[in-house]
Amino acid sequence: MTSFSNDKTMFTAAVVRDTGGPFKLEQVSKNEPQGDEVLVGSAE
Repeated sequence: MTSFSNDKTMFTAAVVRDTGGPFKLEQVSKNEPQGDEVLVGSAE
């Protein structure tokens, strides 16, 4: 299980706003995912 803190770490993410929509790079903060969101990690 992933733990989330209250800090507002900003990073760039590929975001899709609509089903089948295009990916767009956006600045986002790391928060716990909401009901319609997923968190995907990557190794550096």
